[in-house]
Amino acid sequence: MLPRFKREWWPYTIWALSTAALAAGNRFLSAAGGTAASIFTGVLLLYVPFLYASALKRPIPYLKVRNVKRVIFWFALATTVTFLLYTTLLKAFGKGYLPERVSLLFTRESALFWGTSLLSVGFPEEMFFRGFLYEEIDGGAAKKIIVTSLLFALTHLAVKASLTRLLTFVPGLILGGLRSRTGEVYTPSLLHTFMNLINWAGPFT
Repeated sequence: MLPRFKREWWPYTIWALSTAALAAGNRFLSAAGGTAASIFTGVLLLYVPFLYASALKRPIPYLKVRNVKRVIFWFALATTVTFLLYTTLLKAFGKGYLPERVSLLFTRESALFWGTSLLSVGFPEEMFFRGFLYEEIDGGAAKKIIVTSLLFALTHLAVKASLTRLLTFVPGLILGGLRSRTGEVYTPSLLHTFMNLINWAGPFT
């Protein structure tokens, strides 16, 4: 068995290499359009956890759903709180949802967006950050939530150099909290996709 101090740094090293690959890949594929970059991101973030588990012959516990009702409950609660918090903050800064924008959340286009976003962004990112990294980083739940949220924000910053990308640290905390409460990545993946959906609807006046 490798010394403990070396094993502790494995997830951070894998995160750094994966982030570098994402940043380089997205810059290279940007000319081909957003679809190619999204596919690359999704495949890489899904591949790494499975490759890691396969190499070490370890199970992937965060893919198991222990209680479906628990998943439904936490997803419903989290989406409600997130939506209310999001719109409250928008109103506090002089912005808010227009009725026609809210209606966009219940269209055929939003259903298509939900499906593609879940498969190419929501699930892959949660698999990597709230799945693999959360599982492998040493420490209690609080440390895991904070550290994975920070790495989540730094990866977004590396892929697109804009300080506003660091704001993803906040939803990262919520997603990490869900991972801690449910023990799996499906609920955070659904909430992640919901967050992307309300942004896609363009809720700004």
